Amino acid sequence: MHFGTMASSQNQELHPIVDSELDSLRRQLCLPGRVMLQWVEGPADWYLHPYTPEGSIVLGRKHLDWLRFPFPPLIHQFFTLMGIHPIQLNANGIMILMGLSTLSVIYNMHINLEVVFYAYKLILIPKKGSYPTFYLQLLPGRHIFWGLPRSDKQWDSHTRPYVVGGAWCSPWVNREHFQVPSTFLQSKC
Repeated sequence: MHFGTMASSQNQELHPIVDSELDSLRRQLCLPGRVMLQWVEGPADWYLHPYTPEGSIVLGRKHLDWLRFPFPPLIHQFFTLMGIHPIQLNANGIMILMGLSTLSVIYNMHINLEVVFYAYKLILIPKKGSYPTFYLQLLPGRHIFWGLPRSDKQWDSHTRPYVVGGAWCSPWVNREHFQVPSTFLQSKC
């Protein structure tokens, strides 16, 4: 199977994951069969350049551990409204959003961004000379989840990035991929 290059000018390529590694990773992450997974090999600053193939998204391993595919509508709405790439939200923020999406399904109730921003505020993690990364800060007296570890840590930029393609997008969002930034941009907040 050939996946081609992400950008011919940067010698950055997608590589299929060998079947045994892919099968193991798919079982661990509970990936549906229609979701394709590849790893990225190339420059360490891949997140600053528009390399992502159309219809796919680049995610780190910690984000893959917490996200489920296809993305729930709440996840789509959050990243579209905020104008940030999913990796720019730290892992605890992903856990909070996925937890709210799960509660919405379990209790058959509509949880939207109004609920998210009732209890949390999107905060920039202050780091000098780095890409912007954010966390969800709990607002005083408005608990939805308890016992989460400290949530203002940046993601590990040395983690192996994966390209997720295929049916990662929610089928409930007008049957189109929502427009996540393919590079790390400043957010609207």
